[in-house]
Amino acid sequence: MLNGELGFSGTDSTWKDIWLCLDISFTSLITDTLYFRYSIISDPVQSNHEGWVIDNLLAHLTFIHTVQEKEQKDYIHLFPNPSNGIVNIQVQKKTNKFHVIEEIKVINEVGETVKSFGLSPTKFRVDLSNQPNGVYFITIKTNFQTETHKIIIQH
Repeated sequence: MLNGELGFSGTDSTWKDIWLCLDISFTSLITDTLYFRYSIISDPVQSNHEGWVIDNLLAHLTFIHTVQEKEQKDYIHLFPNPSNGIVNIQVQKKTNKFHVIEEIKVINEVGETVKSFGLSPTKFRVDLSNQPNGVYFITIKTNFQTETHKIIIQH
């Protein structure tokens, strides 16, 4: 962790494999293109540390999930709260059928929509770090139900 964010500093010449697991029901939404967006936070040039290389992105369809997950108590769980601006959304799988977040809306204290998202996986991260401190309401609509949660942003 670096300044509260996942990070890496230093030199490492070892290649790392990173697995991205998508629920099979979410992959049915993908036609022929899958887009990835990522942020890289790096050391300053003065530190003389090396940069990053992202290479050989491969996708494979698997039917067995290798990570053991904890059972979630609430249907929709938002964390951390209060947050520094990064809010994790986690929707509990209720069934083996198609399960997806259909819409996410973030509304500020005066009722303005400050961010919105369409179809999203059941584990999603919302970046509100560019919003001022305050109370926000996040409405998450899945194909099973809709919930609104209050979140506090404190930078």
